[in-house]
Amino acid sequence: MTLFLDTSGAVFCMGLGGDTPIAWRQVAAPRGFAGMLLPALEELLAEAGVGIEAIDCMAVCVGPGSFTGLRVGVAFVQGLGLSRGIPVIPLASTDILLAGLPQPSLALIDARADRVWAAVPGGAPHATTLAPALELVHGHLRVMVVGSGADAHRDEITQAIPGAEFAPTHRVDDIWRLVASRRGDAIAAEALRPNYCKPAQPDRGPGE
Repeated sequence: MTLFLDTSGAVFCMGLGGDTPIAWRQVAAPRGFAGMLLPALEELLAEAGVGIEAIDCMAVCVGPGSFTGLRVGVAFVQGLGLSRGIPVIPLASTDILLAGLPQPSLALIDARADRVWAAVPGGAPHATTLAPALELVHGHLRVMVVGSGADAHRDEITQAIPGAEFAPTHRVDDIWRLVASRRGDAIAAEALRPNYCKPAQPDRGPGE
C-alpha cells in the first residue's frame, strides 16, 4: 500500500491506497500543518482498515513550493521511511499539478514578488517571471494552465492566451496514476531531499 503526501502549498494532501486511492485527506492549513500529519495518517489507516505495517511505499512532493511546508513533509516521510525501511518516490510539485492533463499544459506555482515556478510536461521546474513562463507554450491557442501561479495571474494569462483554460489542482485519480507510474523511481529514505528551486538572490523576498 502506498502513502502519498504533498505539503508544498497552503493545502496539504495525504492519500493511501493500492492500485487506486482508498482514503484521501485535503486540508487547508495556512498557518502550517506540522501537527496535523500524524493524526491525518492515523485517520487514513483507520478508514482503510489497515495498520501502518501495510505501507510498503511512499510518494512525497519534494518541491518547489513553500520552504517550510516542504521541510515538514519531507522530514515526516523521511522519518517514517527510516524507521520502517520504506522506500520513497520523490515527485516534483509541477509533475503533480500536470498529471493527467492534456497537452499543451503549463504548471505555474506562485513564488511571490511577481515570480513563478514554471514547467511543462516532461520539463523540470524553474524560477522565472510570468512572461518567460508563458513562452514555454508560445504559439498554442488553447493551453491548460494549473497551479497557484495560474490563480494569482489569471487575468494576465487570459490576456496573453485568450484560449487558456484553468485546471483544478490535486486531482486524486490523476495523482494516483502518476504515483503508480513512478514506483520504479523509489529511493531509500535517507537519500530524500527537498528541491527548493530557489529564485536568484536579488529577487527573493525578505527573510527567504
